[in-house]
Amino acid sequence: MNIDLLSALSKDNSLTSKVWGRGKLAYYALGMKATCQDPKDFYGHDLIDKLKNHLIVSSSYLESNKFAYSLILIALCKAGESFDTHNLDAISTTPGYYTFGVDEASLVYMAYHCVGNPTYKNAEDSAFNFILQAKNENGTFGNEYSTALAVQYLLFNFKAIFASGNRTLRRQTKTGIEYMINSIERSKVPFTSLLLSVLPAIARKSLLDIGLWQCPSTEQGTTTPSTPTFLIGITVFNNITANNYDHTWSAPLQQGQTLFDALVNLNNTDQTFSFNSKTTTWGQYITSINLMTASTDNRQYWQILGTDGNPLQYGASQTFPSQRDRYTFKFTIW
Repeated sequence: MNIDLLSALSKDNSLTSKVWGRGKLAYYALGMKATCQDPKDFYGHDLIDKLKNHLIVSSSYLESNKFAYSLILIALCKAGESFDTHNLDAISTTPGYYTFGVDEASLVYMAYHCVGNPTYKNAEDSAFNFILQAKNENGTFGNEYSTALAVQYLLFNFKAIFASGNRTLRRQTKTGIEYMINSIERSKVPFTSLLLSVLPAIARKSLLDIGLWQCPSTEQGTTTPSTPTFLIGITVFNNITANNYDHTWSAPLQQGQTLFDALVNLNNTDQTFSFNSKTTTWGQYITSINLMTASTDNRQYWQILGTDGNPLQYGASQTFPSQRDRYTFKFTIW
């Protein structure tokens, strides 16, 4: 990405060509935010300023392609930029009607949701409902591209969907992810445009998640060696209550941190996961995960199983995971 950008900038300092104005620059700006780079200062180039310029120089094309238009607004929003309300008016001139179907509706929804302007709540809800009504009987939302963007929408709204008790939408999210994984496996050389939509969804992320994690400090003059970081598997399983829940995440962890720290890190970096705990004599006691609360009156608790499937000897705050360890938090009755 960086090499491609530098090469393009050496030939066209303003990046005003059609290919950059029709989505590529927006994707690159989002990619830089996702990798903790500053798109406003890319080797002295302000890519966000160049992207805003496309709202003018590419306006004719954007007026007829609300997918690309919405993508640019999402990139600008994630960069902390403001833009005129006429841009928000333009991406959904007829709420509920989308030329490019689910693909367009998903990005229109994410653009409105990112901005958070209550004036456009009806337009946001229209896109929301359009996506829900577009599902197929097999749980997909059309082809791989459409399903990927719809799943991104579902993932970002995962907590609300879970709270509503809508098992159908949870199954569709899982079905959509399986469908996309199979699509990539069938294609020996998948198109870049497919990967741009599919990979975030497979990782259970959306464009709206970009920038929600904490980037490492880049203070000049510091040479403190970084602490090794690795991922562990966290599975939450509940087949006791009506929720019938089974979901797995990859949680970031630094060497020397505990399993409880992994839960905190995951809670801070992934909006599809949340938990509560209380301090006891024996350390932190997990009371609730993703709104599923263990009731002592009903003899319920969260049992923690290790990689070998056996219960842990110590609690989450006294367990120190290693790379590739897997832990299951199982809703249990004693």
